[in-house]
Amino acid sequence: MFSSEVDEVWHEMLMFTKQYESFSQKYLGRMLHHTPNLALEPAPQQRAFFDWVFAQLFEITEYTWQAWGDFFHYPMDQQLLQKISSLSDDELKQQFFRITEDNLELVDYLTKQLRSQLRKAQEIYSVDRKGTFERPGLFGDLSGLSLVMVFYSYYYFDEYWDYAQAYAYSHQAHGTSGCSAVFCGSTDMNDSHNDGGGHSCSSSSCSSCGGGCSS
Repeated sequence: MFSSEVDEVWHEMLMFTKQYESFSQKYLGRMLHHTPNLALEPAPQQRAFFDWVFAQLFEITEYTWQAWGDFFHYPMDQQLLQKISSLSDDELKQQFFRITEDNLELVDYLTKQLRSQLRKAQEIYSVDRKGTFERPGLFGDLSGLSLVMVFYSYYYFDEYWDYAQAYAYSHQAHGTSGCSAVFCGSTDMNDSHNDGGGHSCSSSSCSSCGGGCSS
């Protein structure tokens, strides 16, 4: 769980056991149990994949970062990205997703998106090894930014945030705190932001955990 706000909603849902069980069965295919864990544990690559999937399915609004903190702050798992080309569609789906009859069409879409963006990243690298991308917007459909994450995760994993941050600042929109809202979670002139876990940090650097922790 990467959001204390969403976690509160989850706890509230647990109070209504019958409705919660129906919700779990409908959207996950099984009962999703909850075990309290108050100790935050770093899970940056899991957070990165969460960001990628979120960007394919939902638009980013001015409230999104308030609930979830920074997006695209962490690189995707480089080894998993490197394995994608060698995996069949079925193997890829089993590797990344829990498949049910109800979500098969959605998983097909996400699988195609993942393959497409990796191919696009390889094409971009063959032309410009540092990457050339369109200027990001602040809100709306920002799935294009997930291509930026795939590119720098695949080719510059250890230097990911250096490149992603430089890209965000060089493509900043007027009136922001210095970089795209989805990278830094801020749309005002205040030079600090909230990471989704109740912590505030500068837009140039965040804690090593921040929104990349799960509990």
